[in-house]
Amino acid sequence: MKPHKGKLVWIGELIFIQTRKFSDGLPVVKGTRLSVEFILGLFALCWTKQQVTESYPTLSPAAIQAVFAFAAGN
Repeated sequence: MKPHKGKLVWIGELIFIQTRKFSDGLPVVKGTRLSVEFILGLFALCWTKQQVTESYPTLSPAAIQAVFAFAAGN
């Protein structure tokens, strides 16, 4: 995934993706240090939504939906 130049990208009204210095400009879910690329990678490894939310409780189902919406728009 390419570094994102903007500070904030709104995904619907539920959650937004932001960039931070620690993520090398990659988009991360607000309130976490988890990049969109990392989360998509978990699904590529056949993790279920339940496994992801149990392992990373800061991720809400809405945040996961936002990750997919963001990825689909790039």
